Amino acid sequence: TVDLKVIFVALSEPGIFTGTINIGGKTVLVSLNVKTKLLLFDSNIVVLNKNYQVDQGDELKTRVTLIPLGDPTRLDVNLLFTIRDYSGKIYLTKSETLLVDKLTELNRNFDTGTLTPGKYVVGLELRYPNGVAPSSAHFEVMEKKGMNIISRIILYLVSLILLILIIILIILIWRRLRKKIEENVEETPA
Repeated sequence: TVDLKVIFVALSEPGIFTGTINIGGKTVLVSLNVKTKLLLFDSNIVVLNKNYQVDQGDELKTRVTLIPLGDPTRLDVNLLFTIRDYSGKIYLTKSETLLVDKLTELNRNFDTGTLTPGKYVVGLELRYPNGVAPSSAHFEVMEKKGMNIISRIILYLVSLILLILIIILIILIWRRLRKKIEENVEETPA
């Protein structure tokens, strides 16, 4: 392991930014949360799935904490959720508005059905007038191995049943045609 001091200069735009740093052939995944100077709220999002891993197609489970700072005020805030990879590509966007006047904890789940196996960031931008309080957490989508075997077995069984039904249908049609041909031959005078 190596300790490095890295200075990131935030853009004038608040939000969640992802990327990579390459050091000696190794790639380090980076997620930055850039907030506004005026902070009336803070936010935190935590992945609840074991080892921050979710099987492909299962739900990503998170807990969101919204923390008012300073004087207690009732304020409508907008929660913007995103799931993105480390190249910055956004795969999911979800938004909701809440009235917040005290520390609030919420559980939010996200579908991972369209995500390919890999490493991602779930982000929360708590937006209010003149401010943004971002938070993010990393997670990994794993290939669903156990389900793949079961899915393949089910697929093979369904295919086999369809094949047997088609064969039975062909045999029935063939017998009926043969019977009609025999009846036509018997009715035709020689």
